[in-house]
Amino acid sequence: MPDSELILSFSSGTILIEGDASVIKRALPCFEGLALFDERVQLYRAEAYSYAPLVLGLRKAGIPYKDAVKDFSPENFRLLQSFPPLKHQQEALDAWLANSGRGVAVMPTGSGKSYLAMLAIAEIKRPALIIVPTIDLMLQWASQIEKFFGIKPGMLGGGNRDYGKITVSTYDSAVIHMEFIGNRFGLVIFDECHHLPGAVNRNAATMCIAPYRLGLTATPEREDGGEELLYQLSGPNVYTIHIDELEGKVLSPYLTRQLRVQLDPDELEDYKKNRLIYTNFLKANGITFESHDDWSRFIILCARRPGGRDVMNAYMKQKRIARSGRAKIRLLWELLRRHAGDRTIIFTAENETAYHIAKIFFLPVITHRTSS
Repeated sequence: MPDSELILSFSSGTILIEGDASVIKRALPCFEGLALFDERVQLYRAEAYSYAPLVLGLRKAGIPYKDAVKDFSPENFRLLQSFPPLKHQQEALDAWLANSGRGVAVMPTGSGKSYLAMLAIAEIKRPALIIVPTIDLMLQWASQIEKFFGIKPGMLGGGNRDYGKITVSTYDSAVIHMEFIGNRFGLVIFDECHHLPGAVNRNAATMCIAPYRLGLTATPEREDGGEELLYQLSGPNVYTIHIDELEGKVLSPYLTRQLRVQLDPDELEDYKKNRLIYTNFLKANGITFESHDDWSRFIILCARRPGGRDVMNAYMKQKRIARSGRAKIRLLWELLRRHAGDRTIIFTAENETAYHIAKIFFLPVITHRTSS
């Protein structure tokens, strides 16, 4: 290693910085707010998502470095099936590119966020990772990638563990694997990115070096005020278009109403019991979800510790009760009766709930497996 050269390397979702004392001293202003000295290894360490500003800072300061972080090259991605983007899609893409390919596009459901993502992949031409909330969405995105690019994408989640030039992952799987794959992608797309600031999900962003980042959501606002962290991890809000601007043109006219539902007493008791099992396990094992490896630790401990399977079952049950409690089903029945004769579509968070509702009300189900 030349005395005047830094070496940057990828290490478990972070970036290690090596160099002799003289070059480190020269580079210290570039580390400010990005890297800290790690006493354990006697080296400076930065979070992976600081890769782009760190490298740009070193270039600007004229400090030579060897990049052993990045494990990807440009790709010749080309849309096999394409059509002119709608006006708002082109505006969103232009605004994102004008901000160096970093930022959040806020667009209503049904306005073509996924096609915007395809345009971004074709424009950036770097290996891309698309992170989504559910397995169902992962499979839907995978089919869209195959359609538009003629590429069989990699998938992480639901028993899949394949990597490709374009890969789709659930947030859960991305968090588990990112310490190993966080340097393989130049573009990361966060679908439903309002989930990103969560204590676990945020690690999918911090452990990834991707210089280009696109967040997609219809609702960036969070009750916990996590929008600031969202913009820190994915880039600022570069484009917003509201429902009323597309209503009657791209979208059908509609009204949004939020109805809050209380759990039935027995379900509430069951929810509290299972949540207590889950949270007690977290406390007993010092899991706070503040560290990037806490989610993978939780999964591993559930597999290894006595009673761990019961803890995982409790975690899943309290989540299922919150999503599809009986009171929600009763309210849904009242809504269906109130709107008898109207064309109605019911969205659910996962297929299990969709099939549950279909069985109760004798309704057809549309999933990624439904033929067009």
